Amino acid sequence: MQADGRENAINFDALNKLCWALGSISGCMSVDKENQFLCTVIKELLNLCEKSTTKNTKAQIAADIMYVVGQFPGFLINHWAFLKTVMNKLHEFMHESHPGVQDMASETYLKIAKLTKQMFVKVNDRDGEPFINTIIRNLPQSIKDLQTN
Repeated sequence: MQADGRENAINFDALNKLCWALGSISGCMSVDKENQFLCTVIKELLNLCEKSTTKNTKAQIAADIMYVVGQFPGFLINHWAFLKTVMNKLHEFMHESHPGVQDMASETYLKIAKLTKQMFVKVNDRDGEPFINTIIRNLPQSIKDLQTN
């Protein structure tokens, strides 16, 4: 699926279905193939998002990216720097006022945290402490803009 320069050329129903299908094949390939596959998918979705100019379009593509990423916990566990980047990006989305973005970010954050919880309680790479300490320390700032239902 490619945009032809007009943002209205993006068929979001088709893109959402494609991302759902892509996420559904998690675990069906060797680790190396899955890594290559996921990197390609995320790269293409990020390129599509980068070419978009409206906030609504970017938000819809971001939701698809987060869905796909959340379907591959093995990749996240094996790529700490990427997992940490995703979680930090979700924190940013929790401050976004565009409709639905906070919900998407919060739900994806919870899903990924449950699937990769062991990564949050150990010291990873060059971090001086477990990531959970950073999360707890920054919690008031992280949730200050969330809407209560």
